[in-house]
Order: sequence, then structure tokens, then C-alpha cells
Amino acid sequence: MQDPISPSKQSDGTRLLAKMPQVLRFIATWAAALQGQGNLEQAAKGLMSILPISALRIKRLTENMQPRRLFTLGDCSAFPSKGLDELPNPMGSISQDENRRRIMLARAPDQADILEFSLNRALTDAENELLALLATALAESWLLRRPGLVQRCLSEQNNRKGSSNRDEDLPILHYSNPFNLSRSEFRVCTLIGQGLTAKHIAKALGLSEATIRSHQRAIYAKTDLGGQIEVMFHLQKCANSNWAAPEQTFAARA
Repeated sequence: MQDPISPSKQSDGTRLLAKMPQVLRFIATWAAALQGQGNLEQAAKGLMSILPISALRIKRLTENMQPRRLFTLGDCSAFPSKGLDELPNPMGSISQDENRRRIMLARAPDQADILEFSLNRALTDAENELLALLATALAESWLLRRPGLVQRCLSEQNNRKGSSNRDEDLPILHYSNPFNLSRSEFRVCTLIGQGLTAKHIAKALGLSEATIRSHQRAIYAKTDLGGQIEVMFHLQKCANSNWAAPEQTFAARA
């Protein structure tokens, strides 16, 4: 015989059931925004209408770099900073810190995309169950996002602040290494900018073509660019801009 459901849980479940149209609309809007068919920030506001969220933001965290915020809704100034080693590993996992929650959207050894928010009150059991389901859906759809989406969000965020000299605006090959490329990735990226294919890059560096393609995938993931053509376009655009190529590049540093 099953345990009877308490009146409070029944009431909680009933209220949540009434929000299901909002939940479905949010998931659809979020997925569409990740494919470039809408505004991601506006889509995220849908989550704030489902759960008692007072502030929300999405950020990209990398090793040895300041977090880069895609957007912020509400006052997130009190959010504590966390390093990569302090965050949960599994995609879609949820961690909490007092009245705050973090959802791991994507995780690599040296990079993480995180959705974090603060709550007006404690979540009910039903809301916690809903959040667990949403976290998985948010993370899975994040992996399928349109290439270049993160870079566009970062650019929009910087334009609002009127800032043009932040790290995320710097060229990929800037000596400060704003995208946290390894030395090998930096060299491969340099040769991509010269129009070389993976086969020719492998020959130039004395590496296997498989190794070069592995470096290329890492470059695309860290820069959030969609492939070799986008990287070449980005490098060409930077070459034609006011950014001067430094004599001492990251790859050449001892």
C-alpha cells in the first residue's frame, strides 16, 4: 500500500501543475534561443516566472581568468566566486550555496558554462524535483546550441557596458591569451589563420592529423566559434582592426 500524499504536497503539486504551460513555453523558448531564433536573455526570464528566482546569470569560467558573463538579470553582486575545482563535474548537476543554486551547463577540464541564480525563498519538494528535470534539459540543449552563440552574447554584454577593451573582445592570438589556449592550440590557430588545412598543419608541426584535429576541436570549444572558416574570419577581422600584433606572442613566450 502506498503512503498517502499529504494535503500540503497535494496543494504544492497542484500549483506546480498549473504552471506546466509556462514550463513548456520556457523550454521551447530556451531551445529556440540557443539556435539563434530569439534572445537568450529573454528566454531565461521564463525560468524566473516558474521558480522564485530574484537574480540570475550565465557565465563562462576558465582557468586563471576572470569569469565572463553572458548576461545578468537582477542583482548578482552578492554571488560568491567559485573556481573550477570547486564546481561539480557532471553536466546538468546542481550545487547550492545558502539561497543560491548553480546548474552546470557544460564542463571541460579547463572551462565551464554555468547558470546560477538566487532564490526569494526555499524551494518546495515539488519545485526541487522540477528543477532537477529542468537542469538536465537546459544542459542537454546547451550542448546543441548554435556555434558562435556565446561570443555573440559576450559581445552584446560588452556593448551595453560601453567597454571595448575587456578580455573577451581581444583577438584570439592576443599575447594575453584571452581564450586560455594551450601553446599547441595557439600554434595551430596561427596556422589556421594562414589558411592551412589540418593535413598541412600536421606536416608543418610534425604531428599527426588526428592530433591537429583534436587541437582544432579544443580551439572551437574555447572560442565558441563554429569551425575553421569562422576562426579564419575572426583572425582576418582582427588583423584589419586597430589591434596591433605584438612582437612577442603567447606561443613564443618562454
